[in-house]
Order: sequence, then structure tokens, then C-alpha cells
Amino acid sequence: MATLSDEQLRALRFLARHPGGCTEATLLKQGFTAVQLSPLVYAGLAKLRAVGRPKLFRVKITMAGQRAIAAGAD
Repeated sequence: MATLSDEQLRALRFLARHPGGCTEATLLKQGFTAVQLSPLVYAGLAKLRAVGRPKLFRVKITMAGQRAIAAGAD
């Protein structure tokens, strides 16, 4: 992923504050949509994990996402 938008950095920073990841409902409450988050997952900056029954999806920041935050803070 080339340059991150302000919204993508905001999403990564939000995920970084939640080490266990966030559910889609939590992310929606913060104004993030699947369309906004999917490029982060595709680029390896965040990961998607199915948990529980019924299946809930959690989005969690990766180490690459942590590095992207550090680079974006410059």
C-alpha cells in the first residue's frame, strides 16, 4: 500500500488502541466501514479473524500496521 489516507491512519490508530481487535459493530460505531477497512486487510496492515458462534469477525492491527502508523506519524 502506498500512502495511507488520514482515515486509514485513524483506523489503524484506533485498532492499535484495541490489542484484541474490534468487531464490525464497534468499527461501524466509530464511523469505519468494511469498504474503508478492506484495503488495510488486503495490504496486510490489519487482519480479519472469525471468532465464536455465530461467527463474529474481529479486525486486528498487524505489526506491519504498527510500522505504518510510525511511518505516517512523520
